[in-house]
Amino acid sequence: QSVEFPRGRIHAYQIRTHRPSYINVLLIQSQGSRPPAPCTRCRAGTGGVFPKCRHLPGAFDRACANCKWPDAGNSCSVRDSAWGALRESQLPMPIIGRGFARTAGLSYKPNHPGLGRGGGGGGRG
Repeated sequence: QSVEFPRGRIHAYQIRTHRPSYINVLLIQSQGSRPPAPCTRCRAGTGGVFPKCRHLPGAFDRACANCKWPDAGNSCSVRDSAWGALRESQLPMPIIGRGFARTAGLSYKPNHPGLGRGGGGGGRG
């Protein structure tokens, strides 16, 4: 699925650094699901780069993408506990290819006010 974010929150140079937390949040946001209730940070609207709280149970510190972006996964209030007792076979598997993650999934949503590429130019790098 496409990754939506408010204009100016994510820049192409950030993704090109290949910082693990930046690449991981793109995987969480594109492959994850919305938890039963958003985490405290997402609910308050503080510090998040994405408009929706998304989580990939069992992966990436078990945190949502908004908490993982600044490497604050341990402080995410959702973690896996919000999903209840999931058996390992029920956890979604992240889709990770070989090599570096691609940024082609970043997209501009013109029908959603305030969302865009975040400056910095194109979505491929």
